[in-house]
Amino acid sequence: MKWKLSRHAIERMLQRGVTLEDVDSTMKSAAAFEYRHEGINKVGYYAQDKKLFVGTVDGVVTTVMTGIGRDYVDRLKKEKP
Repeated sequence: MKWKLSRHAIERMLQRGVTLEDVDSTMKSAAAFEYRHEGINKVGYYAQDKKLFVGTVDGVVTTVMTGIGRDYVDRLKKEKP
C-alpha cells in the first residue's frame, strides 16, 4: 500500500463496510481516470464488479463510495481537469 487515507475516507470506509483490501485491490486493478470536482483535479478508480469508487487527490484517498453505478463514473469522466 503506497497511498494514504484522509480522515473523511476512513470515516466513509467504516460507515460503508469497505476494507483496506477493497481499496487496495480497486486501486491496483481499476484503470485510473482524471476528473475535476469542486474545483480540484482528482484521480478516480472504479471497480464495476464491486460498484466501489475510490477518489484520490495527490495520492491521498479522499473518499470511498459503494453502490456506485457506471453512469456516475461516466459523468465524472466528462469533468476533465
